[in-house]
Amino acid sequence: MFRNAALVSMAETYALNVARHAGAIVKLRDAFGVQIHDTPPDFFPEFVRATNVVLDR
Repeated sequence: MFRNAALVSMAETYALNVARHAGAIVKLRDAFGVQIHDTPPDFFPEFVRATNVVLDR
């Protein structure tokens, strides 16, 4: 029961934050003219490598 409650809480928090971030991105774009670009695909392999270095420590 406690595990399920924790998982539900995590899912709820995740969904809330995704919605808040989406709203913030729309506001940045529409109200302030911020240009939003996709992350270049070649970024991810280096990100994973750097993350693993930190995690291995």
